[in-house]
Amino acid sequence: MSISDNIKFLRMQHGMSQDEFGKIVGLTGKAVSTWENGIKEPRLGTIQKLSDYFHVSKSEIIDGFEEKEKPAAISDELIIQLYSKLTNENKQKILELARLYADGQEQK
Repeated sequence: MSISDNIKFLRMQHGMSQDEFGKIVGLTGKAVSTWENGIKEPRLGTIQKLSDYFHVSKSEIIDGFEEKEKPAAISDELIIQLYSKLTNENKQKILELARLYADGQEQK
């Protein structure tokens, strides 16, 4: 996985919005969006702050989480709770993203 995927994975595992995630390191959700979309990468100091906050190694954020080291998967209940808070437009975006991930899994 790329650093952008690892950051998104970490954020989603904790059920956080991009704004909430950015506040951890004193940045905006827009900054997190640029990381997750591969436009920019966080600075090493920012990666250290994330590492400290989530109790994961910097290398896990940069290189990825091995299957046995991944944080516990979020529950279906949490997914449903978060999904129910979304606007219809954002629900559509989530469904499109889920389809992309599902298609990617089928190719492996």
